Amino acid sequence: MSEAVIDPAGPTLPLDRRPLAFAGVELVMDLLYVAKTHFEGDYEALLLHLYALRATETRGGVSRRELCEWTGLARETVRRKVALLLARGDLVEQGRGRLKALIDENTPHARALEREAQRATQRYVERVARVGVRIEAAASATNSAQT
Repeated sequence: MSEAVIDPAGPTLPLDRRPLAFAGVELVMDLLYVAKTHFEGDYEALLLHLYALRATETRGGVSRRELCEWTGLARETVRRKVALLLARGDLVEQGRGRLKALIDENTPHARALEREAQRATQRYVERVARVGVRIEAAASATNSAQT
């Protein structure tokens, strides 16, 4: 397998697309910052929770082995982080080792997390609007959630 090499003389991102790319990067960074507070800076636990959340929504749960395969994390790391997430109540274990992600939207912390994520999304909508892109659905959803 060959490594990807960036050719400085090769094609670059068109000037008119750069503000959108930067706005997208800022959105990701804002959302990571918001999530970091809930996971106390533990990005591996965040990653495991996100994979478990997706699997919970699409397949009803996930195994530790699948988390290892999907994330590339070592089995021992997954075991330790899953134990932490179980103890915190972010995951529950069902029969036969199936893990299910939980989000209790009624806790003050979850409401604060959602509020900050909505603010980050609104900042993104405002950034892209400055370069002429309108995002109606996101703007409407964010505005209605804030009222």
